[in-house]
Amino acid sequence: MFLEKLVEVGEVPLSAIGGRRGRRNYRRIEGRLVVLEAASPPRLKKVDLVRREGGRVLNSSGHVGRVWVNRIGIVGLIYAMAESGIVAATDRDDVWTSVAAGLGTGAVCRAARGVRSAAVAGALGGLVAGAVVAGKQAIPICIF
Repeated sequence: MFLEKLVEVGEVPLSAIGGRRGRRNYRRIEGRLVVLEAASPPRLKKVDLVRREGGRVLNSSGHVGRVWVNRIGIVGLIYAMAESGIVAATDRDDVWTSVAAGLGTGAVCRAARGVRSAAVAGALGGLVAGAVVAGKQAIPICIF
């Protein structure tokens, strides 16, 4: 599948024997330099292109999904540790324990970005945790 070009020895450009543009295959045959260049790659069919694009989309979405799941898992772990610590220290489990755990989780997750960011994230974490626990207690559970 190689195209052969016969080139006189004196006329060979530097790129033909592995100069600046990259390495190429060449041979001397009967005092002449034969440069072997790869033929152009075959054109891909539309089905192959769709398969490749589909694979790229699946791979990138899998990567993004793993990143987000890791982030959410870390936040959940920090929340669980904070809530367990607060319950162990105070010996009570109520809405305020969840609010304090949410506040601590938000503050710890954003602590690297500064005090202001940690305070805002802590306040939002406390509000979200309080709303979730209060909403869970307000909705009656129906068992069929």
